[in-house]
Amino acid sequence: MDRTTTPKTATRWSSLHRMIEPAGARLDLRSFVRKKYLEDAGYEVREFSHDGLSGLLISGANPPERAEWCPAAHGLTGLPVSVTTNQTGGLLLTRTTGRVYALTYGHLGHRILDSAYRDNDFGLEFAVRCLDENDVTRFRSEIMDRRGRVEDYTMLAGSDIAGFGLDQFTSLVRRICGRAHLNLTARSRSSAAVRVECSGYAIKLPLADTPAQFLADLAEIERVCEMNDPLNGLAFIQRFRILNKNSPAALAADQSLSKLLGDPSDARLGITLPDSCADFYGAVRSYGIALGRKAATVREIDLGALLTWICDRDEHRRLRDLHQLRITMYEDEAQTVPIGPDTRGTDWLVAEVESGTESYYFGQGCWHEIGAGYLETLREVLDELLTATTDITVVAWPKGKPHTDGPKRGQDSHDEDWFNRQLAAQTGYQLFDKQKIVTGFYRGGGLEICDVLGPDCELICVKKASSSAPLSHLFAQGVNAVKVLRLDKEVAQKFRDYVASHNPEHQMVRDIGTLKVVFAILLNDGRDITTDSLFPFSQISLVRSLNELRAMNTEVSVVAIKRS
Repeated sequence: MDRTTTPKTATRWSSLHRMIEPAGARLDLRSFVRKKYLEDAGYEVREFSHDGLSGLLISGANPPERAEWCPAAHGLTGLPVSVTTNQTGGLLLTRTTGRVYALTYGHLGHRILDSAYRDNDFGLEFAVRCLDENDVTRFRSEIMDRRGRVEDYTMLAGSDIAGFGLDQFTSLVRRICGRAHLNLTARSRSSAAVRVECSGYAIKLPLADTPAQFLADLAEIERVCEMNDPLNGLAFIQRFRILNKNSPAALAADQSLSKLLGDPSDARLGITLPDSCADFYGAVRSYGIALGRKAATVREIDLGALLTWICDRDEHRRLRDLHQLRITMYEDEAQTVPIGPDTRGTDWLVAEVESGTESYYFGQGCWHEIGAGYLETLREVLDELLTATTDITVVAWPKGKPHTDGPKRGQDSHDEDWFNRQLAAQTGYQLFDKQKIVTGFYRGGGLEICDVLGPDCELICVKKASSSAPLSHLFAQGVNAVKVLRLDKEVAQKFRDYVASHNPEHQMVRDIGTLKVVFAILLNDGRDITTDSLFPFSQISLVRSLNELRAMNTEVSVVAIKRS
């Protein structure tokens, strides 16, 4: 049947997980279910086989209880309030020819699934192979340092990753959302792309609710995951590969971490929010912490609460016990309404350790090598920037005769001032070199926004360079210019006034809008600008400036100036 002409199949926004089976083993599907739900009389465990789809379904609910907010409402109003509620959950497990998949339903579905068997690479593996690189709508990333800092940005209109200003060298992307062109049942119902949300441990997308179409959707997902290479714009996400827990590097890092866990005040330790808990964190009012028969309740979770039962244990047991420690979030202080998944203590810990010459980051229960893929990512970013085309016309910069007298005696008469005038002489260009904006803040020598203003609002910054220092200054000039034009109203107005004095009809007089920065560089007497010819420190400085400028909604170009 041609799926592209079958519009009647219903779909449902679903959370799909991929499970891991031990090598050489084929587990019973019940192995992927937490034991308490297999034994709970409130849950049914049923095998099914329906129209070619077979597997295991677990469904049920917690007993109805008085909603936790009722006493508070009664206390404020004096009115009797007795609203009952119960939490429901379902888990569907099925096996294809090569994989086991799980669909979770309701408030408790993710709690029924045993996360120990969950494939935490699944979601991002899928995302980097199918998302439209220019239509990313949201990402959440964790910065690889012990502060446990998480960044979460949304752009509903969609953008490429660069538009979010993401630092590709230190950010572990934990969740990414966007649109993808996939041959799914949902795609057959509309010409629009399918909206997809991917975390490490799951993907959320519209899936068919009939067996044949659902299996076809799974086949399409497997096809995507089996692609060899990720998309260029998203490849950096998978450079931070999780170290194999049995590798020498991971085992050595475990030993170092076990020593650190003996001192909760050690500056190399920190705490973070597990990605699986992020959607529930705002509603949390207390935490339950349990290790074996010991249990405690805390209103806030910090490093002390996380490690209180761990730090005094034998060094060789600390990390193992932290992994066995369970943390449950609750909507109420009485801990009658659990929310979110059960988590392990290691899910909340962040740490930095060194082993030999390498540095490692521990986050979300796994080790990553700090700096892995750094040079490869740097080269990719620069290659894309330096090979992009631009509409700016840059004239040649020939050598001139040396000055014969004065303070510039012996110097090239075709200096930067001379070149800027040649560049600005073109139709639609405007000279700004040495045109300083003076304000109450920018006193003295004032502020130079750019050397030349291009015909389409390009701030052109020019530099002759045979070392990295002049280029660092050039890149900083572009960043600072955009910042002040966006943030300093007095500077922006004086800049517009100067533009208007030369061209009252110029677009920038009406609206600064999306700025464009062009770095025009005469490198080593006219050499092509590539990742091989650009000085190493200049490469780092350029990428850092590129991230800052793109985060401020600024387009960036680099053009090489030639000798004639």
